[in-house]
Amino acid sequence: MFQKTGNIDFTSKDLLENINEVMAFCKQNCSAKCLSVLLYMSLRHFNVSCRNVDAFLSEIGGYRAATCHRQTDRLIHYGFEKFVAHARDGKRGDAFWDMYPNIEQEAREFSMEACTRKAASFTVEELAQFINDKYCEINGLPKKDSGYIRSVQSCRLDLKAWGITYSANKSRPYFLGHERPEVVEHREQIINYFLSREQFYYQVSEGGDPKWVQPSVPEPVVLLCHDESTFRSTEISHKRWMAEGHEPFFVK
Repeated sequence: MFQKTGNIDFTSKDLLENINEVMAFCKQNCSAKCLSVLLYMSLRHFNVSCRNVDAFLSEIGGYRAATCHRQTDRLIHYGFEKFVAHARDGKRGDAFWDMYPNIEQEAREFSMEACTRKAASFTVEELAQFINDKYCEINGLPKKDSGYIRSVQSCRLDLKAWGITYSANKSRPYFLGHERPEVVEHREQIINYFLSREQFYYQVSEGGDPKWVQPSVPEPVVLLCHDESTFRSTEISHKRWMAEGHEPFFVK
């Protein structure tokens, strides 16, 4: 049985991040230049403008369009062997972690601890900066504000390899003791009631750029509630990086 596919917004920021991840993974196993030229030729084949191709390649960590055009010219006019001879710059395996296993261990521990924060403040850039600082510390180099020794795309792959995923910021217990069977059953009844009437309420869309979703019925319902607790006082993100077994509790 094939899983039913849903609609895909190929123009969304989330999809661009997914392309970034695939590109970073491929660059670890083959030539970044070959990948960039392949994408360049494919997009130009479908009459995408050179300016748009250049902007796209820059966003996903590929080579610039001018470089890809020169390599395409080499491929067409000098043959495949000449092209391959000048494009063998691919990274085989992950040599950085092979050379700095201690940094990898510290980075993993740092990420796990960051996932337990109450606020959804942990970012891939923060991990990249942590690795960069450790690298400079070990090698006695001055810390720089621009650029990372390990790219953001590679750090994103590292997080997923460590079992840390960018997941919906929900389905976490408010505090210990609220997972008793009768409490769970009552909570599910309340949730199912609201889910069955979701067309009546104002909602916020999923994704990195949430927007208000208007009710689809003529007479919408506005929910007003008051809670003296502070269990989500610092939560502002619909998604966050999470590690299984290291999910933070909402403070009640």
